[in-house]
Amino acid sequence: MRVESAFQRGLHLFALCSFALLQPLLELLGREPGFLVAHGAQALDVVALLVALGLLAPALLWLAQELAGWLSPRLGDTLLAMWVVLLVGLIALPALGELSFLAPSLALAACLLLGIGAAAAYRGSARVRSFASVLAFIPLFFVAVFVSREGVSSLIFAGDAGAVERPAIEAEIPVVVVIFDELSLTSLLDESGEVDPIRYPAFAGLARESYWLRNATAVDWRTLQVIPSLLTGLYPESRRQLPIAENHPRSLFSLLDGDYQMNVHETHTQLHRGGEAGVEPFPERMGSLFRDLSLVYLHVILPARYSESLPPVNRGWKDFDLAGPLDAEGSRGGRDRAAIFREFVASIDATEPASLHFIHLMLPHSPWEYTPEGTRYSPSRFHGSFLGTWLDEEWWVVEAWQRHLLQLEFVDRLLGELIDHLEEIGLYDESILLVSADHGVSFWPGEAYRDFAQTDHPEDILSVPLFIKAPGQRAGEKRLDEVESVDVFPSVVELLGIELDWEMDGCSVFDETCPERADKVAFTTAEFQSEENRTLRYPAGIALQEESLRRKLSLFGSGRSAPDGLYRFGEYAELVGRGVAELLESGPPVGSVALDRGDAVGIRGAAPLIRVFGTLNLAAAPSPAAAPNLAAAPSPAAAPNLAAAPSTEGETPYVAVVLGGIVRRVVPAVSDGRNPLRAMAGRPLEPDLWISALLPEEAIRAGSGVELYLVGGSAQAPTLRPLSLR
Repeated sequence: MRVESAFQRGLHLFALCSFALLQPLLELLGREPGFLVAHGAQALDVVALLVALGLLAPALLWLAQELAGWLSPRLGDTLLAMWVVLLVGLIALPALGELSFLAPSLALAACLLLGIGAAAAYRGSARVRSFASVLAFIPLFFVAVFVSREGVSSLIFAGDAGAVERPAIEAEIPVVVVIFDELSLTSLLDESGEVDPIRYPAFAGLARESYWLRNATAVDWRTLQVIPSLLTGLYPESRRQLPIAENHPRSLFSLLDGDYQMNVHETHTQLHRGGEAGVEPFPERMGSLFRDLSLVYLHVILPARYSESLPPVNRGWKDFDLAGPLDAEGSRGGRDRAAIFREFVASIDATEPASLHFIHLMLPHSPWEYTPEGTRYSPSRFHGSFLGTWLDEEWWVVEAWQRHLLQLEFVDRLLGELIDHLEEIGLYDESILLVSADHGVSFWPGEAYRDFAQTDHPEDILSVPLFIKAPGQRAGEKRLDEVESVDVFPSVVELLGIELDWEMDGCSVFDETCPERADKVAFTTAEFQSEENRTLRYPAGIALQEESLRRKLSLFGSGRSAPDGLYRFGEYAELVGRGVAELLESGPPVGSVALDRGDAVGIRGAAPLIRVFGTLNLAAAPSPAAAPNLAAAPSPAAAPNLAAAPSTEGETPYVAVVLGGIVRRVVPAVSDGRNPLRAMAGRPLEPDLWISALLPEEAIRAGSGVELYLVGGSAQAPTLRPLSLR
């Protein structure tokens, strides 16, 4: 029987869309309203989102069906049935996809059968259609629950942050604040415990001309909690206190706004409401919001077998497609982070001495996609992690660390550009320049890389660089004060000479009356998806622990001990730079490598071939080779043995990457077979062996035509046997 009323058909599509699309997304956004804040969403944006998901989507389906019915009633009925099949399938897919005994393909087939059955029942039963009409009121309930969530309501119904009582500002000292993201102090240090002047000259130069707070630690590992602490001097309260001005009325921004020219570029927060700097126009904001939300939705509904190939959505708050492959124009659909910083630098001028220039930049945060020269490469994804924790296969951890350190060299170059610009316009000497990071990052197999409560090396995440250059300062001073993120704001206030009676948990590093901390305080989530914080305490001096530094130096050396150590390390490091002719073992290819699509594009010249990434398929078992030992041991520390648990039976194969007849990298071929996603996706626990090799740009310029060879022979007398590319 045909549903005669167009209004009824619209109500039914409205109800089904609310269960298939509106409810799962509103439930997710209600739990994580920081997603909206990070996208710069305001009340209008949230209303537009609700209208698009709750009204526009079903209206488009209804309109298409009605137009088809106008052409042919049978065509309209068929299209309506198709919409019912699709929407019911989408409703059932998340639940069926979670059933471990059901293969992903069978889950899709079951969803299709459920959809067909629902469409048949809908067409043949008046009671089913009546029930669908009743369900049309459910979307109003979903929206009401969403709007009533604490974080969401504070964003939608946030009024003016209001004027705060503050003293008169007489200072006219320029203030420049740069907060990097996911940067541990360990990454910057060399064997002397100083900032590596060869790999990171800009950071080292700043350390020589500023107060370097060597023991600075982050008070949280979550960006949306720690950035407000940096700017208010207050410890984070809970996940529900969104980083918006209405929740943090007393901050560096509200203190200076009105007396200072404000040049504020916030990436994930909305703590400054007074200016347009860094605020995207409404169409761009909504475009970014829907682009990222569509990826989140696919992760929610698809079985792991299919969602694991999508860009990850658990390593940040936005621009998830930055982790996807470069297109022909070298873009991933998101803004180039380097371009954002350079626009910020260009926006700094000397026309108004009383000025605040602030930026929080998502670098050197993953995705690791920049070479030291600033070239973006593809692909940017990495293996070896699951839900914020590194797996046990150490090579992927080491490879990620290498890419992080190389990207950090580019960040150093960006910092140098900022300092040079300040020098050129005459602001460097007279300004307060503060450079820090929100939190660090850890690279230990089997441990969390962000949450210091889930690792045996919390110092990697707690310890952050903090440099404060006072006006007129040229002689640096390294200080060992037990500093926390909450001390940043009061320190800037004191340098500005402002008498401030606001309540703060922090204390100025220049105030000799501040009591010395007996321990360090840090906050994390009480439990998974918890609303409340869990308070952790660490011993004073935790930032001085050097186990990770020794491990980094054993792998990659420093700028002094291993000038090319970031590319030349591991068991076969001595092969790098040698010619293929002297090592080649004649014979047909002994296997093949299927390159990732992004690198295939690079080979065709549409994008630079910076990273060779793909799967190794051997025609026969490789001859014995030395067990993987990635540390060429540039320092006395013991080098890790990466073959403690090889991914395949026998010895781990090694692959040499050759450009211009010269060996440029030698890397092991390992699996990600311990990744729980593979079991969830119904895939074999031992997949093909993966290779990943990042190449120096000078090698790319020196020769073209990548060639891959399997390393054979012995460690003392290695040979190369050809591999074919496919």
